[in-house]
Parts: sequence; structure tokens; C-alpha cells
Amino acid sequence: MFKNYLKIAIRNIIKQKTYSFINIAGLAVGMASFILIALWVQDEINYDKFHSNFNNIYRVLDYEKYSNGEEVYFTQNPAGLASVLKSGYPEMNEVARVRRMGDIIINYENKRFNEDKLLFVDPSFFKIFTFPVINGSKETILKSPYSVAITEEMSVKYFGNEDPVGKTLKLNNSLDLEISGIVKNVPSNSHLQFSFIIPFERLKDFGHDVDGWNSYAYATYILLDKNADYKTVSNKITNVIKDREETAIVTLSLQPIKEVHLHSSGIWGLGGDGDIKYVYIF
Repeated sequence: MFKNYLKIAIRNIIKQKTYSFINIAGLAVGMASFILIALWVQDEINYDKFHSNFNNIYRVLDYEKYSNGEEVYFTQNPAGLASVLKSGYPEMNEVARVRRMGDIIINYENKRFNEDKLLFVDPSFFKIFTFPVINGSKETILKSPYSVAITEEMSVKYFGNEDPVGKTLKLNNSLDLEISGIVKNVPSNSHLQFSFIIPFERLKDFGHDVDGWNSYAYATYILLDKNADYKTVSNKITNVIKDREETAIVTLSLQPIKEVHLHSSGIWGLGGDGDIKYVYIF
């Protein structure tokens, strides 16, 4: 019986070639569109979920309201904030400062590139985030203040098939950093993108304040204890900067990492390039 149905279908297709082509092509385009949209939506809603601590990672969100009524949200904090949070709030298991820099010239022997994905971080960065280290150890990869970790892509770009660990890169013709390990390439659905990981204190060599309260230049990430209520902790830290700076008008809160990509419209800082409304629309 199935053979008969198949024969009839083939005969109808041959008889009505134009009509059949329109229907089959329409069905193919529709199915392809559905698959592509489904893959895109899946990628969007899975941003940063590869981190093993995904449900307990937060970043500090800043809010300022000016006398003219203007309101501003951003994720840049003074360098001194991290140590205060770490020592003053036992619910915070780890705290890490992050600063991304670009337009840095990097040399290795006769190779010279202008790079734009350098991430300066505290050692606790690898305790908060799951960026696998494939050559070296995440416990020691940033132990030396003059070390640098590079991604697989950069390893091939600069060294080909050679083992880069122990070799030296020169930044801006003045700063020598020894390669301490290789990190697996960053997934595309990570709001933190980098090619080089450098100890936070090396920002001093670029003229940045790494201890004070006057420069709002650093993102601050928190790993909360799994038993802590983030809203309670968020309320506790509201006036941390105000308590230390008389002229400060900024208040703080915590933003779950699960909200960074799709729920950060209007927030200035790392990531937040997506928009949940487009996910709903598609």
C-alpha cells in the first residue's frame, strides 16, 4: 500500500512540477529557518552556563542618579572595593577584579601583532569561572606577577606547533611576561572574551590605580556561597562606596551572571550585547 501511495505522490509531483516545487521549497525553507532560529535561541539562553558555578556567580552593578534626574547603570568599580567585599562579607567565597584592555602591541621574536583582547584579573578569577587550563594549572597559572596565560588560538598564532610555556612575550616593547599556561579557547556564548590573561597588578605598568577608590575602571565578580541569598547580600552592600567616599552618589547591587547577556540593556560594561525581547520575538 505504501508503494502505491509513493507512486501516486511521484506522479502528482511530475504532473504539477511548479506547484510541487513551490510547496517542497517552501517546506525546506521553513524547516531550515526553524532549525536556525532554534539554534540561535538555544545559544542565547545558554550564555555563560558552561561555568560550573553558574548559579552562584554575580557581578557588582552600580547605580547613580544625578540632580537633573538622569539615571545611569554601569559595572565599573574602584579597585579598592574587592578587598572590602572579600573581608567584610563571609557570604562571598571569592571576589575577582577584571579589566579588559586592547590596542596593545605584542612581540615574540620577529612576530608582532596588535591585540585587543587582554584580560587583567585577580588569581581568584579561575576559582570563580570555568575556563579550562589545558597546559599548566589554574591554581598556579597566575602565581607569578609577570606571567601570562594565552588561549589555544594565540598559541598557534605565535608559536605554531611549539610548546609556548616558558617563552616570553613583550608588551608595548617594554613589559616582558612569561607564558605560564594555555587556556582552552573561550566559547562564543561567554560574555567574557579574551585571548590573554594577565595578573591584575600588572595594570600598574600601564598607569592604572590597582588599590584606590578614585578610578571607576574595574568589573568586580563575586562567587557567593551556595546557601547565601543574593538579594540579602545585595542589600547589604548598597552603601559600601558611600560609606568610604563622602562625595560618592553610587549605590551597589548584585547582578546574577545569568542575566548579564540578555538583561543588561542600558548597562555600561562588559558583555550585555544580547536582548531578551528578541529571544521572545523569535
